[in-house]
Amino acid sequence: MHDFRLYEDSVISEIKRKHSAYSVLPNGFRYIYFENIDSTNKFAKEHAGELENAIIVAEDQYAGVGKNSSHWWSSPCRSILATIILSIDLEPAETIVYPLLVGVIIREVLAEHGVEAEVKWPNDIYIGDKKLGGILCETIIENGKTEKLIIGFGINVNQTKDEMTLYNMTSLYEYKGIEFNRCEILADIIAKIFEHMKDSSS
Repeated sequence: MHDFRLYEDSVISEIKRKHSAYSVLPNGFRYIYFENIDSTNKFAKEHAGELENAIIVAEDQYAGVGKNSSHWWSSPCRSILATIILSIDLEPAETIVYPLLVGVIIREVLAEHGVEAEVKWPNDIYIGDKKLGGILCETIIENGKTEKLIIGFGINVNQTKDEMTLYNMTSLYEYKGIEFNRCEILADIIAKIFEHMKDSSS
């Protein structure tokens, strides 16, 4: 497989190419890339104070976390592993819908790429009875208000059956039998999330 890296130039150029909503990216938006990291969500929480609106992307994680603090398995350069930091001003109770919202956005993007996935509350993405990905949302609260929303998501993209270690996992490649452009899928997800944030704040 010739899976291209999720470099900033590659992803942002896809946003520019496909989305007239490129301007939806907020001022000061930052794209932070790692070849390998313990967890994009962990990095986001540790650096949220200095990051207003940003996305942290990794080719591999060695301590990725899923729901209930379970380990999130991944394989290098085959997945989309990312965390978005959003600067918001919401009551904590208002953020409860965001895992589902991001799940719906991911489902819509995958449908545009010919894959029918479903979201299982609160944070799993499935194709049939096999898990394709997951979402982990966390918040930073100051003075009773949510100031930062941290949205992590992982999607198995180009793994082969032999690369997946758990029996109930699947990937886009395993489902369709073709390679997918990770940069294009990630660009679509980023654009739609920030487009929603812009619409909801206007």
